[in-house]
Order: sequence, then C-alpha cells, then structure tokens
Amino acid sequence: MTITGLMLFLVGGPVVEVVYPKFVHWVHGIAAVLVILGLYNPVQNDSRHDLWTEILLKDPTQVRRASEWMLPVDDAVLSLFHTTDLILTPSIVAYNIDYSRDEVNRRLTELEQRGFVEKVERGKYRITALGKQYIEGPASSDLRNHLQYLRQAHSKR
Repeated sequence: MTITGLMLFLVGGPVVEVVYPKFVHWVHGIAAVLVILGLYNPVQNDSRHDLWTEILLKDPTQVRRASEWMLPVDDAVLSLFHTTDLILTPSIVAYNIDYSRDEVNRRLTELEQRGFVEKVERGKYRITALGKQYIEGPASSDLRNHLQYLRQAHSKR
C-alpha cells in the first residue's frame, strides 16, 4: 500500500497536473492516505515495524530543522562530534566526513561563533551543550522515550 501511494504521488500527480490541474491536490491527498495506511496498522493501533520505520528512526535529520545559515557539512561535523564525544582537529573531522579541511575549518569557525562547538585550544574543538541539543533534536522526552521503545521493539524481531 505504501508503494502504491508513493507511485500515485510520483507518477499520477504529474500526469493529473497536466491533464486535470484542478484535481492534482486530490491525487496527492489520496497518495498521502495510502502511504499513511501502509505505515500504520489501525487494527493493532501501532506503526508497522518494517524498513520504513527503521529508516525514519535512524535518521534524525528528517526530524530536526537546520537554521538558514547552516549547510549540510554542519550536520556532518556536529554528528561526528556527538558520536565520538572527543576533542577533534579540523583535519580529523575532514578525514572522517569526506569534506576538505578548508571547508571544515570554515564551518568550525562559524559553528564556534554560533555556540555549537567550542575551541579547546588552538586547532582543537569539541561540541557544546547547544550542539548536542541540536543533534539530539527538539523532541520532548516523551517522544524520545517512544522512539526508543519502537527501536527496541523493532530490534527484538
């Protein structure tokens, strides 16, 4: 059902937009309902534990909102700092996230000015509480607990 909804959205939407533009929103709405029904089991009142759920739960970039000044490299830099919880140099960061050292150095300067990382000493940085808060997302503790429950339930399968 999820695949049908996605195909209706991707194929049916453009076709209807060309033929009957007034109905394109209806097609997108029906496609969204099909996707939702494909991901949710109303009989058991539970989301289905399959690949879709796993993808959504593992990738927090789908949930958090970056500020308009942020670039994709910033997410990669902060994620690396958060997962290692170490003091790192721009060279080590660049090596681990496949960006140039110059680009990482520029972004670390920006992230430091914004309070997401702090300079420990010359050329060495670590993530701040604000950076951790950004990576962990603005989700409430109830939502985090629910997501953790879903992860545990899915891993037991």
